[in-house]
Amino acid sequence: MGKPDDISSTEKLLEMIRLNQGAQAMESGAPEPGQPIAAVVVNAPPDLAKKARPAAPKAILPCWPTGKAVVVGIDLQAAGIGLVLAAPVGKRPAPLKARFIPFDLPTPLPEAGLLPALLTADWFPALLQKALADFCGSNRKIAYWCALPREAVETHNITIPKVPDQEVGNTVFWTTVKEIAFDQEAMLLDFQMVKEVQADSGARMLAIVYLAARREIEGLEEIFTRIGHPLTGMASSSAAFHNELRQAGLVAKGENFVHLFLGEEKSYIALFSEGRLIFRRDINTGISSLIESLMEKAADQGVILDEAGCRSLLFSDQAASNTPDALQGLITEDQSLFDLELPAAVRLIRQMERTLDYCKNHYAVPRASRILLDGVSFASSGLAAYFSHEIGIECLVHKPLAVAGSLKDHRLLTAFGIALSDRAATQNFLQTHEQKVQGRRIGRINNAMMAGTLVILLACFGLFLWQRVQIHAKETRLAALVTKIGPLPPGEVQETTDRLMASLRRIKQGQEERTTQARRFFPVAVAGEIISNLPKQIRLTSLDLEPGPARHEKAAASEQARQEKPAEAGHDYALHVAMQGIVMGQRQNLEFELARYLRTITASSVIQSARMAEKENGEYLREEVLRFKVDVNAAPPAAETQKIAD
Repeated sequence: MGKPDDISSTEKLLEMIRLNQGAQAMESGAPEPGQPIAAVVVNAPPDLAKKARPAAPKAILPCWPTGKAVVVGIDLQAAGIGLVLAAPVGKRPAPLKARFIPFDLPTPLPEAGLLPALLTADWFPALLQKALADFCGSNRKIAYWCALPREAVETHNITIPKVPDQEVGNTVFWTTVKEIAFDQEAMLLDFQMVKEVQADSGARMLAIVYLAARREIEGLEEIFTRIGHPLTGMASSSAAFHNELRQAGLVAKGENFVHLFLGEEKSYIALFSEGRLIFRRDINTGISSLIESLMEKAADQGVILDEAGCRSLLFSDQAASNTPDALQGLITEDQSLFDLELPAAVRLIRQMERTLDYCKNHYAVPRASRILLDGVSFASSGLAAYFSHEIGIECLVHKPLAVAGSLKDHRLLTAFGIALSDRAATQNFLQTHEQKVQGRRIGRINNAMMAGTLVILLACFGLFLWQRVQIHAKETRLAALVTKIGPLPPGEVQETTDRLMASLRRIKQGQEERTTQARRFFPVAVAGEIISNLPKQIRLTSLDLEPGPARHEKAAASEQARQEKPAEAGHDYALHVAMQGIVMGQRQNLEFELARYLRTITASSVIQSARMAEKENGEYLREEVLRFKVDVNAAPPAAETQKIAD
């Protein structure tokens, strides 16, 4: 942690901007020679200005970073680029610096196809790089958010059935594919869930779907990366206005209102309910349509007005108060310019009323309480008053920034709104809804794994403590026993040792006696095993017992084999038995009876093998018999041999 007088890089930037505001406000609005950039210093919004603290010495600034990034909002327009820098001031981000960079082209760019025109223009990357470098300075801890031109983003309303959260993405995608014809490879899809609505088929979920050309998104992102200012986010222009609702306190909680943006060729109507976008539509009526309507109306009554004059009359306070000299003969002193019922203005009013009725019938949204007029200068009170009178809803010029002076300050509003963006809540084509859901899912998995690891570590630590306690208890008990018994005298220790050695000698002597007895009585056990299993058809004539393995094994086994496994073979206690006898009975059963007998004795635990050495037919007491000679190998079982050896 830093010292109390340390200042983070963010606070240094804010302090520098605050100190420069006064000096910049006193400078003339004209740019320096060779600099086609118009700089405008923007104060905080009215509600933030009341809470803002005066400039304080650096010593009392926080000594740790706030954790909130400085954000630069970028708005690409047909006339130029709007830039607004916003940073945390108190609990809300506030605009600290703003600038509009005009393109200064001989032929103005059209609103339709603006983004493709900028992406293919050779001069655009260099102009953008210079503008951002001059605007941001050397600060590298900046998040860049860009608002796409309104023509570059399609907005659609769809409703989907209520499904689990993990199935929302697929449901929205396939519903969009079914209802809207678009190229899945060429278009990038993002969406935001709005609210639950009632339909004929039951409760459904309303979603706002945004479609933009994938090539344009990737091309614009590549330009920002190439010039050294990679984008954090890229959103539609409606997302900029949504940011104002969420962070700048633009409207009251739970209020329904209409946002009307007047473009040069088109107008855009958006209905917001409880801070969320419910419906958006485009209207082919814009500022140029209002100007043409006024020029045609004036020409019908013999008054000639040029385009610049009509623009000044439509978007100024004069249109609602005193009658200018240019309108003499067109309207009377007690009339306003909008009493002429311009066809374009009537179309706008009709489309707004249809939009309000449609949303009320389909989405159960109450009638709006206000209309916020955007895209015109802050002095266009006449047009706002006309809309208020005709629709019966209060209409105000959208003016969240306390900017005075220039009539073009309204061009900074979208840049200001997009500067209030954040990754979690703002619609973002660089991180779509599905990617955010996947990121949250991965985050939950990581958190679960970390929690599981922490639980295991705590369990291991608890087990370690328990073992330490047990060890300490046993050591304490041992120490108490040693103290209680006391040390043995030297003479008693020697006596105890002698008793133990005598016991060991007796045990060894007993083992040797058991070994001797086993060797002595093993031949008797083998003979008893052979005789006890002897059937009545077989009689033994000779039974010779000889220590050691059978003769044929002696001939076959090598000296090396006997040295490798002497214990396993059990040769120290093995016994060879030469057994001769006769088998009586029926002739056809003689060999069978002999084979059964041999199988019976080889099943014994002490008989290892029984090998037929000789057999022949003969007579005994005038009866035909089978004479045989069998070599039997006998040895104790392996376990018993080991016991005897031990």
